[in-house]
Amino acid sequence: MSEHIYGGRPEARRTLFMCAQVARKHNPEMGAFYERLLNKGKPSKAASTAVMHKLAIHANAILKHDVDYEVRTPPPEQKKVA
Repeated sequence: MSEHIYGGRPEARRTLFMCAQVARKHNPEMGAFYERLLNKGKPSKAASTAVMHKLAIHANAILKHDVDYEVRTPPPEQKKVA
């Protein structure tokens, strides 16, 4: 299995990858999303790629609707009662 991400524009892909690494460490929403994927058993590369995709979706929506970005804090995890 290859460890490389193919397709798309290389410069945009590299930029999104670095943005995803920063976002998962400093953005609570993206960090929680990344950790949730890891806890489901996804490889770290797949989880990082999912964060990249989510960032691209957010950026497109912000540009399309001409709004400011707001960081949303995810709610605390709810404990399941059996």
